[in-house]
Amino acid sequence: MPDRSSDRYDLWAVNELLRKYEGLRIRPHGGTSLRIEGELDFRMAPPQREDIADTYRIAIDVPLRFPAEIPTVRSLDDRVPKDFHTNPDGTFCLGSPLQLHLILHECSRLTSFVDRCVVPFLYGRTYFKRHAEMPFEELRHGRKGILDDYARTLRVRSSEAAIQMVALMAIKKNLANKKPCPCGSGQRVGKCHNRLLNPLRKRLGRSWFRREYANLIKMA
Repeated sequence: MPDRSSDRYDLWAVNELLRKYEGLRIRPHGGTSLRIEGELDFRMAPPQREDIADTYRIAIDVPLRFPAEIPTVRSLDDRVPKDFHTNPDGTFCLGSPLQLHLILHECSRLTSFVDRCVVPFLYGRTYFKRHAEMPFEELRHGRKGILDDYARTLRVRSSEAAIQMVALMAIKKNLANKKPCPCGSGQRVGKCHNRLLNPLRKRLGRSWFRREYANLIKMA
């Protein structure tokens, strides 16, 4: 079969990423993903926050099913310690799966992933190092943090309601709309949260929410 790497690189806009972040390079590593590593130089000035420019040595592993699967990012030195928002395997905890997939749904270019997911994480690390506090609201680690984010995004008050909302997005709209809304309003979903749930289901697909629901149950 012909090598489709060049087509994949074009689709992901790899060259655009390498032009913007000149310290990054493609590194062969014999795996089933594209590895990009090196020095990531960034500058970020969020509203009412410190203007920070810094450099981190990182490795980005892009799965072949990107953007359906999220890239993983890890530090190549000790500037991001293991106790700073990292997963058990050492990769950065960049946000909840829902928020990361929504970002990639909007723009599936690697530059967007780095700009909107990786750079804010590194900015937060530098800011924390300087001020001993985070510049943005931070999630609790693991399942609790994911459910906190889902509850906020889906506008419900509890983790249990958030899980039920995810389950509703894993089934067809006409079936979900007839169910009692997990928010506790006493109304059917079709008269309550449907305007929030239906667009999310359409954007990411029932199969994604089905997998995410299974993951949340497995993590319990």
